[in-house]
Amino acid sequence: MAIVAPFKNLAFLEDQLTALTLDIRNLRVIGKPHLSDLEAAPILEGWALGELVAPCLLGAVIGHPLLGSRPHIHTSQLVVMDTDLGWARTWSRFYRLGERSGIPRRH
Repeated sequence: MAIVAPFKNLAFLEDQLTALTLDIRNLRVIGKPHLSDLEAAPILEGWALGELVAPCLLGAVIGHPLLGSRPHIHTSQLVVMDTDLGWARTWSRFYRLGERSGIPRRH
């Protein structure tokens, strides 16, 4: 099985997402982080907002629930995909993979 993921492995991804989900739930209910979480957190000095480049898929989409069918889109962040079985999971949804583009990957 040719699973490609930009994470260490699926168990690591699951653990990270579970921890994030619990933190978001606590923030929603309590309105702020637990004191123990903040005490254990590193300090970030001289901080500024930035952007990360994240892997995504490009292509023509057919039957997207929000976009319909369009000749050119980019997906949300790629989480995992199996090119042998023809599927991908992005942050927002699954995609069935059709023919791969002949365009070389940008480095």
